[in-house]
Amino acid sequence: MTLSPYAGSVPLFTQMLGGLDNVLGKAQAHATEKKIRAGRADAGALVSGHVSLSKQVQIACDFARGVTAAPRRRRGGRSTKIRNRASMNCAH
Repeated sequence: MTLSPYAGSVPLFTQMLGGLDNVLGKAQAHATEKKIRAGRADAGALVSGHVSLSKQVQIACDFARGVTAAPRRRRGGRSTKIRNRASMNCAH
């Protein structure tokens, strides 16, 4: 039995990004409850030497989009481009 690229990647990315969405939702609820200013938590790195939380979410979304677009590019299609990343709400 062969495994298509879609079947081997998209369900995993759906689960991963869904879990990330769940964690971000809990973090947002916690920040609201503790009256933590919006944007403060994702502005800096969580651990010294790491990129910010917002950048980590962006990397996860871009990786999933890039991997799932690869078969389309091999068939001669084009990958979708993100025009306005600031307005894109990938994970939450």
